[in-house]
Amino acid sequence: MAQKNHYNNFYVVGIGASAGGLEALEKFFDNMPPGNGMAFIVVQHLSPDYKSMMVEILSKHTEMPVIQIEDGMQVYPNHIYLIPSRKNITIFHGKLYLTEKDAHRGLSLPIDIFFLSLAQDQGDKAIAIILSGTGSDGTRGIRAIKESEGTIMVQDPDSAKFDGMPKSAISTGLCDYIIPPETMPEALLKFTQHPTLAKVFTPEKAAIEKHENTLFKVLSLIREQLNVDFTNYKENTVIRRIERRMNINQIDTIEKYLHYLQKFPLEIKVLYKELLIGVTKFFRDPESFETLAEEVVPKLFEKKSIYTPVRVWIAGCSTGEEAYSIAILLAEYIKKIELQHTVKIFATDIDKHAIEYASLGVYPESIAADVALPRLRNFFVKQEDNKYQIIRQLRQMVIFAPHNLIKDPPFVKIDLVSCRNLFIYLQPVLQDKILSLFHFSLKPQGFLLLGSSESISDNVHLFSTVDASKKIYQYKGNYLASSHQAQNEVVPEVLPFIYNLPRQEKWGKMPSQKQFVDLIYEALSVEFIPPCIVTNENLDILHINGNLETYLKFPQGQMSINLTKILRQDISVILTTAAHNAIAHGKKLLYNLKFKVNDSYKDVNIHVRPLSLDSPESPKLLLIIFEQLHAHSVEKEEVSDISTDFNQRIIDLERELEYTRETLQATIEELETSNEELQATIEELETSNEELQATNEELLAANEELQSTNEELQAVNEELVTVNSEYQYKIQELTELNDDINNLLFSINIGTLFLDKQLCVKRYTKDIAQEINLIESDLGRPLQHLAHRLKYPQFIDDIKWVLQSGQAKEVEVENQQDKWFLLRISPYLTTYHLIEGVVITMVDITRRREEQQHQQAMVVRV
Repeated sequence: MAQKNHYNNFYVVGIGASAGGLEALEKFFDNMPPGNGMAFIVVQHLSPDYKSMMVEILSKHTEMPVIQIEDGMQVYPNHIYLIPSRKNITIFHGKLYLTEKDAHRGLSLPIDIFFLSLAQDQGDKAIAIILSGTGSDGTRGIRAIKESEGTIMVQDPDSAKFDGMPKSAISTGLCDYIIPPETMPEALLKFTQHPTLAKVFTPEKAAIEKHENTLFKVLSLIREQLNVDFTNYKENTVIRRIERRMNINQIDTIEKYLHYLQKFPLEIKVLYKELLIGVTKFFRDPESFETLAEEVVPKLFEKKSIYTPVRVWIAGCSTGEEAYSIAILLAEYIKKIELQHTVKIFATDIDKHAIEYASLGVYPESIAADVALPRLRNFFVKQEDNKYQIIRQLRQMVIFAPHNLIKDPPFVKIDLVSCRNLFIYLQPVLQDKILSLFHFSLKPQGFLLLGSSESISDNVHLFSTVDASKKIYQYKGNYLASSHQAQNEVVPEVLPFIYNLPRQEKWGKMPSQKQFVDLIYEALSVEFIPPCIVTNENLDILHINGNLETYLKFPQGQMSINLTKILRQDISVILTTAAHNAIAHGKKLLYNLKFKVNDSYKDVNIHVRPLSLDSPESPKLLLIIFEQLHAHSVEKEEVSDISTDFNQRIIDLERELEYTRETLQATIEELETSNEELQATIEELETSNEELQATNEELLAANEELQSTNEELQAVNEELVTVNSEYQYKIQELTELNDDINNLLFSINIGTLFLDKQLCVKRYTKDIAQEINLIESDLGRPLQHLAHRLKYPQFIDDIKWVLQSGQAKEVEVENQQDKWFLLRISPYLTTYHLIEGVVITMVDITRRREEQQHQQAMVVRV
């Protein structure tokens, strides 16, 4: 749910980058002006064994201060904060906090960790940016950012060196901008500095009504194009979401936005997605799922026949994480107790794209942060692209389907309904309507699970509380239970129509709508519905209506629910034949019977007709109506001749019996032969199965080790790519510096010679090569091996003295051509003030020497 930022009045931008992200960061900050009013927190995948140079590198691309984060550091606008190595960062009350990385967890997700805290702390002032990188780090985090009304920017995959992270983020469908990094600053500034929709509304009543009318026109466009009505959503939520789209499209009034929607219909679909925003994750609110597993799941299987599936309805399932989470709980319980029960989970949502995504059951590797390792191993398969897919057995438990809670009929005979984090967006009147539908859907003693910020409100007459803190409730009622049971089991396809009738909002102290419908049904069944029986295809009684004592004979002792056991003997055979014909041919039949009751005769029409249900999986039902005649009536249905049917039935049965005997004998002989062959085959299969199980266990263990190794290698690879990028940048910097030094040395006309500690030649200039015999191949040779033209016999000794003493020495020396030089020998000092060689410079002072001699001669003459 959206929350307001109470700590900063400026936007906080979280930037997630991994492999290839350095270049994108440089382009981003090259184009971001220093006085932008935003704070930037850069989160990268850094090597734990390498000191990052990001502070120095980014400082050359921005005038903003670039700071490595320290624990408890306050965030200020127009500053850039960098994550240190071996740390995760979170933000709380506008301050950054460092935590140690969990060395025992293979998959490191520092971007997700920061984005989750950013969403909670900054609310609608949070902006998340995903740049180049491999894997899916950041995907979970942007869901939380979006849920808190934050903004999402993602680098266009075509401009990224590694498109794994951008593509994973884009696949969520939550991104507001997908653009290259160099254009992001301009889009950010336009968004953050744009007037909001809240400023458009003015206090004058006429102005407010005008804008509200325009707002309803915007919502009507969505309803016309996509058949979804958002008028019962909370107005503040709708306004905030429309405001975001206005800011992104740089539109300053809602009237202009209405015209924009009319001109560009594609924006209607984008706004529709913005209003839906399904944000979920596996085992969201873990405490609620723990309580569900311990207290609710076992009760779903209590007194449940193995032929009756456990039915679960996940309403508003979004991309399927919650549906699969509950499926995992049920599968774990079935395996633990060794049950043979089946489970059917109906997962529905209004968003068809979300349903398509969920039905694939493929999720990014970042779900490892929400799903425990044993569950990842048991219920997921890791694919080559490092994504996880739900195993086939679990996917078959869940049926995904598009469904509109407000318009479409609800599911029935449900054991558990889960609808989490949907009510927070709906107005109370709509919440009450949906709760009444959930109550109708549930079986007696069924359960309801809501989101952590939701409740049943004043609908305490529908549900009792199981755990208030975990938002678990149970079906409550049992008023008019018999009629409710009949409705649930006999005509479920009729009830959605009844419950979707126009609802009276002001019931006062009258019964609830559900009680009201039950009362009507009860009255109609007494006055107008003739005596009837509903059975399944085996003629087991499911429901009885009216007085049927005339036609039924209840035996003493153990009671049977099969119709053939309690019908009068003189009509039992006839009705059995009629039932077989009605089910086999799917047609309505009518029989006219006259039979003696006490001292009088009864004239009765018996109607036998199949009940068809919409679902192909629903059982075949049969409706038998007993119509007592007072006069002859016109028969509209096909009337059967009882005696003909009865005799024909006997002949058919005798033929079937004879054929069955012959077939049975042949089958017995074949089975005896097959049984011997099967027994031998079973023994062989048991031996092979034991070997396969052992092999499978070894392969599973090897696969787990390989997956763990692969995750570690991937993390190391990302860190190495980041380090390599920084080194490449440093190499380029050193190359430029080397070029600068070479140009400087060759332009000043000063002979220079660099020697290492062993007095071997490291570098020299062409000017000194004229006095000391140096060529390119002399690099690395000791100076003692080279000849020179200087009249300086103690040359080598003076160099050694400077190397040992660390003091410079300066002398004037003459060469063999009578030229004079000022020769300076200096120690070569490193950044850490260590002597690693000497530097020798020679400056031609011949002219100065001649002038001095000339002046001395003049003085002597005087």
